[in-house]
Amino acid sequence: MGEVEISVIVPTRNALPFLQRCLRSIEQQTFRSFEVIVVNDGSDDGSAAWLDERLAQKPAYRVVHHERSQGLSAARNHGIALARGRFLAFLDADDWFEPTMLETLHRAALSTQSQVAHIVREICTNEGPFVQPREEVVRVLDGVGAAVEMLEQEEYAVWSRLYDARLVKSLGPEPFPVGLTCEDRVFNMRVLPLASRAAESNRVEYHYFMNMGSISLGGLSQRAMQILEADELMVGYARAAGDERLVKLALDRQAKGAFSMLVKYARFGITDDALSGQAGQDALCMLRQRFVSDYPRLAASPLPASKRLVAWQLRYVPALVRAEFAIYNVVTGKGRG
Repeated sequence: MGEVEISVIVPTRNALPFLQRCLRSIEQQTFRSFEVIVVNDGSDDGSAAWLDERLAQKPAYRVVHHERSQGLSAARNHGIALARGRFLAFLDADDWFEPTMLETLHRAALSTQSQVAHIVREICTNEGPFVQPREEVVRVLDGVGAAVEMLEQEEYAVWSRLYDARLVKSLGPEPFPVGLTCEDRVFNMRVLPLASRAAESNRVEYHYFMNMGSISLGGLSQRAMQILEADELMVGYARAAGDERLVKLALDRQAKGAFSMLVKYARFGITDDALSGQAGQDALCMLRQRFVSDYPRLAASPLPASKRLVAWQLRYVPALVRAEFAIYNVVTGKGRG
């Protein structure tokens, strides 16, 4: 292949039922100067062989295989290292692009001379109709402003953005934090403040598939608790950016961490064998201590009324929250049993 404008990085693990739709959405792109790097992260569902056979005769596509799963961050980092494009785009294997996704992002980046471009995503459970704005509106922010908006709107995903490849690769061999969940927010807090400009388009171009059959019950687990580490890293990168607005918002986000973990516990209990017995009690004790310490900032931050009420109850009458969720789970049939 010659030079390409966009490298599309597709990490996948055991996503065989969705891969055809995912890859078809790339093949249907109106913008054609792209390459696709599919990183198979140790799949054992037959998708490795399917990918090799399906993409063998497609020069724009490369498939790389991890013998054992190394996690989403490692898969994306591998794809970034191999990328030859001027820009980087990301697509999760169970999601899909609109046909104009790459065209919209590329146009927004070039027309505004931006290093990052962002579109709107739709959360969906099928491929049904959705609402597209009649006219495209593109706003331009500086990088710090884009990071501020990311925190304000809680839009952390990388797959709704296009990135200047040189900017991303300047972060070193591991732009995404390996072994950590909530990797998108950490990555973006590193990248966005470094961008000279960031374009924001109002077009809906990415479809995030909410797989109802695989939604976790969301109980307390070691993996879920990694959000605390991710938020700590975000605060550090916000401080490095030297912007007071960004630091305040990152600290506000961090104050929600222990609260969200205690809500998981109140509704579903502990769902991780690694937190059984004393380990679970120690984790709960730590979370309660952090929540009490963070509560003044949490209470002063923008919160929906419903979450504000739950936070107050957790602070002063925590047993009531568990009782309320027990009743809710019975009524809705959304409990663990």
